[in-house]
Amino acid sequence: SSDLMSNMKHESRQTEVLYFEDYYKDLKYTIINPQSRGVFEGMGDLLPHPGRKLLYGGHGFRTEASVYDEICRIVDAPIIKLELINEHFYHLDTCFLPLNESEVAIVAEAFSPESLQLIKRMFEGVYEIPIHEAQEGFAANAHIIYNPNRKMTAAIIQKGNPVTLNIIQQSVHRVFEVNTSEFMKSGGSVFCMKMMVY
Repeated sequence: SSDLMSNMKHESRQTEVLYFEDYYKDLKYTIINPQSRGVFEGMGDLLPHPGRKLLYGGHGFRTEASVYDEICRIVDAPIIKLELINEHFYHLDTCFLPLNESEVAIVAEAFSPESLQLIKRMFEGVYEIPIHEAQEGFAANAHIIYNPNRKMTAAIIQKGNPVTLNIIQQSVHRVFEVNTSEFMKSGGSVFCMKMMVY
């Protein structure tokens, strides 16, 4: 197994990458550092398409679009670049939530018109998360645990986001609402608190 390391934009977050590197080294992972050294904020901006060998790369506020050319070669998978244009949604994981292979929940106001069209071409069902739920409740920063056989999937979402909760409940077997209000003060919620290890 291998781990692709981030290169965070802000100095206050750059040292945290070293802790992740040590953690994965202890697990005997191969550590990969992109040579371009452009800003790449990891899974905050690089998200998989469920059930496909395809990734989405957010850029505009943190991650630089140019790093995806190298990352595409490293991971041997295509990356669809999505431009973020609303400063409230500085990472892709704050406005883009793949529900399954054919459906996604998004904050439409976060994307450039071209990126919005790309999303609509890639997913059969595109559901809009209300901007107030996304900004105030980090609704799109939920975490969905995909099961390859699709018999059961689960989601974890910040409580108090009724519209987004309903969208997720239509596609996911079980949904758990949690209170991440203290963590939200730092600018993230459920998705920012998890680390999937395969």
